[in-house]
Amino acid sequence: MKTIQKFLSIPLILFGIILTFLITPSFSQSGPLINEEESMTRLSFTEEPQDKVDTPYLETEDGIQVVLWNLYRFNNMKRGDRESEEPLNKEIMGKVEEADFLLFQELKWDVETDKKRLIDEYLPVEEFFLLGYSYPIKLDYSNFVENRKGLGIGLLSKIAPSTTWEKRTHKPERTGDFLDGQLLGPRRYKNALAATYPFRDQSGEAKEILVLNLHNLVSRSTHTQNFLIDWSISLISSHDGPVIFGGDFNTWSFIGTDINALLTRTKKVGLKKVSFKSPVSLMSGGVQVQLDHLFYKGLTLDEESIRVFNKTNLSDHPPVSVTFKVP
Repeated sequence: MKTIQKFLSIPLILFGIILTFLITPSFSQSGPLINEEESMTRLSFTEEPQDKVDTPYLETEDGIQVVLWNLYRFNNMKRGDRESEEPLNKEIMGKVEEADFLLFQELKWDVETDKKRLIDEYLPVEEFFLLGYSYPIKLDYSNFVENRKGLGIGLLSKIAPSTTWEKRTHKPERTGDFLDGQLLGPRRYKNALAATYPFRDQSGEAKEILVLNLHNLVSRSTHTQNFLIDWSISLISSHDGPVIFGGDFNTWSFIGTDINALLTRTKKVGLKKVSFKSPVSLMSGGVQVQLDHLFYKGLTLDEESIRVFNKTNLSDHPPVSVTFKVP
């Protein structure tokens, strides 16, 4: 009888070891262990462009060009591949290179070096300032670390930001990276970045434009999704000047109630929505939903400039390029 009990206990012990391995946080994560109060500052960073352009003000004579793009399935192409790329992808990279602001989600950078070199070297962003913020991972009740994959959102600009803000969701995403220290354990939080940039209006007066980039939660309630949106709306309502607000809002759950909540909030602060269709396929292409949105205030939209690349294979999210004019 004792022999049988010992035999039966072996699978239970092995299961316990495996479960402990999955649940126990991995302290090999990149970046120092930090408390909740410090997480906003310590997990965000700024990097100057490789070829620094000393331009104190945003040039607005030809308009303000913006590219909004979730790079989730970006193929990690190398710099040398630019010469042999497809015509459509070449056009996309041209829009990226010419833009004044890039609102990227699921951007990857090198966590092994002091300088946050982008892993997706295919992107022509050498002349951009990078404001990045990794998706935080919560290890216990109050401690956060940087996602060791170097994965997060990026707000890239042709000039340096004047002031920056960061915010993470107060709850984690229900989904996680399979067997990478998040299943049954720490889950990924999503986040938002905001910054102001100086420009001169047509009279020569110095002003500031506020740009916000947001990546919202998946598989959470509308109430929880509104946490980052309400934080963004609060910044927008207190800013005196033009605003660009965009990102991957993950507005697919609860049969559209989340998009209605988003539109109600943006309308209250005078934001207008850029109208475009860039559906993302879920559940193996069975369902197509609009996740990416772009809003603006205090600017004039160049309707003819709207370009959506729905046929690209670089990501499951189509990039969107838009130009705004400064009144």
